[in-house]
Amino acid sequence: MSRHRPTPAFTVLIAGLSIFGAKPAAFGQVVDYYYPVVESGDPVPGGSGAFASFDGVILHGDRVIFRATSTLPQESGVFWVGPGSGPHLVADLTTAVPGGDSGSFSEFQDLSGIVAPSESVAFGGLGSQGEFGIYAAPVLLPGPINNVVDHNTMIPPNNGGFLAFESLSLLAGRVAFLGAGSIPQNTGLYVAGVEPPPPLQNQGALLRIADLTTPVPGGNGGTFTEFGELTGIVAPSESVAFGGLGSQGEVGVYHVRLDQPANIAVLADQNTPIPGSNGSLSSIVAVDLDVNQAVLYALATIDEDTGIYAAGVEPPPPLGGAAGAGPSLRLIANKTTPVPGGAGPFAGFGEVAAAEGRAAFVGVDGQGQRGIYGEIAGVLREVVAAGDVLPPSRRARNGVEDLAGGGTVADVAMTDEAMDGADLAVLVRFSDQSEAIYLIDVTGIFADGFESGDTAAWSGTVP
Repeated sequence: MSRHRPTPAFTVLIAGLSIFGAKPAAFGQVVDYYYPVVESGDPVPGGSGAFASFDGVILHGDRVIFRATSTLPQESGVFWVGPGSGPHLVADLTTAVPGGDSGSFSEFQDLSGIVAPSESVAFGGLGSQGEFGIYAAPVLLPGPINNVVDHNTMIPPNNGGFLAFESLSLLAGRVAFLGAGSIPQNTGLYVAGVEPPPPLQNQGALLRIADLTTPVPGGNGGTFTEFGELTGIVAPSESVAFGGLGSQGEVGVYHVRLDQPANIAVLADQNTPIPGSNGSLSSIVAVDLDVNQAVLYALATIDEDTGIYAAGVEPPPPLGGAAGAGPSLRLIANKTTPVPGGAGPFAGFGEVAAAEGRAAFVGVDGQGQRGIYGEIAGVLREVVAAGDVLPPSRRARNGVEDLAGGGTVADVAMTDEAMDGADLAVLVRFSDQSEAIYLIDVTGIFADGFESGDTAAWSGTVP
């Protein structure tokens, strides 16, 4: 039996692969949906060592940004890889901390990236002289690393400082982040401008969105006591979503547009019905914001309801949770959902990612094996999981072709910024202890098996 590949998915796939050098025709007619962009053993750019391991992989536009360790420790740092080229250095352990006390970076933390208005990366970092902060650097054009906020930043109006920085999201010329205040009530969600361009029109260098004195919207009269992972988007408007707990038992995911910072809306909370259940949300573990939905990993009061859900974001977002019919959830997968391609239901979950109505998440099966699973238009499929065998793939970088990746998958990982459009950046660890970062076209995986039943997507017939 033969069939033609669907033209739209094939076109998207070629576009996705071409950013790292599409296979020439001599490589054959079958196009891989899994493309290794960098692997352990590849040389560290500008150094003498080789990559040993990877972490914190994110995808923005046609750039994969990641943390990596090197066989020479001082060459460990933050890197990016893009169209048809090898990796490029952003910062390593020899890079001076901007605005610091003559120290160099000693550790790199959370990453975030953006394509417009300029391709940039933001990262958390610690310095050898006690420095800590959030820093931003250009990706394509040469330029300095800027300190966005650091250990010297004061929080108006009471002049307390920050003790630590956590989850961050790079937006259009500014960074949203969670900061722990030296004055406890200052702990909360902030936005700081990145220079250039000038930050936060008429709002000063630091904009406070919520702290431990902020009432929980839609709650029981409590104020926030804790903030969880945050995520942000630039279009159609700059906005962020974040998890939060309240002093009166509130728990939820909240949304705010940065042009309306006083209006925090409820996307889902302890009062939001869980589809097909009498339980309620008890904790938000992970969240990623898309244009019209937030995808979240939530724990529930009934264990079987713990899982991955989508919460709608109304256009325009509701103000204070007052617009529309109220928050609602759509089930993607929970602990009663069969593992695609596996045996039994999911036993646990991990990070989530979302883009253009698609969703991906880390799922754990009954044997404790992790995999990454995707959902498009209500169809759930495996993307890559422990036990899979990936063949080596040809890649083209700087005009040179080689074979990369390949082996039996031992573990997988991804972040909430791992998905952009149809592509997903995934860290794969193989049974021989090697690692590779793969760019995976999720629409190609779904369309190849004709799961959608959409005959209009196909360029020919299916005998």
